[in-house]
Amino acid sequence: MEKEWFEIVDTATKIGLGAIITGFFTYLGMKLSHTNNQKRFMLEHKTKVLEKVADDVDLYFSSWNGLVSKIAGITKHMNHDQDTIEFTQKQYKNIKDRDIELVESWAQRQTSLSKLRLLKAKTASEKLIKCFKLEHELRDMIFFEKEYPNYNKISDYRQKSKNIQKDFQLELAEFYEKLSA
Repeated sequence: MEKEWFEIVDTATKIGLGAIITGFFTYLGMKLSHTNNQKRFMLEHKTKVLEKVADDVDLYFSSWNGLVSKIAGITKHMNHDQDTIEFTQKQYKNIKDRDIELVESWAQRQTSLSKLRLLKAKTASEKLIKCFKLEHELRDMIFFEKEYPNYNKISDYRQKSKNIQKDFQLELAEFYEKLSA
């Protein structure tokens, strides 16, 4: 009788221990799988957000560059060394039309900044803010102070804006690369 009792306990222990081990490893496997799926989902989501930021910022940069190009195109045919430039009403209207496009792109610019902050892309956010500030320098000069840059000044400004835009895009690319690392 003792031997039967021992065999029953022994068999139950083997089955129970096997079930516990199987259950533990099943739980561990499921947990790791869920964690990996969650990480993959977050990486895919962050990548999509960054791609949207890049598209929206490109729209903003395109509008900004359009304004600068319009001013440069108008002033190219004027005296490049002349300090005071006057625009005709038609020229000013053409510049104002480009400015309207720029202002309409501000919504994308702001949502891009918000998304960068959400992703904790601090350096990219700071570089985008520098773009805002440089853009506002030109707009303040033309539309509020009524000072119009000659061709040399707008060419210098154009180079500054291209450099600052390039800095932002490089920083965004670095942040994008760090996501997958």
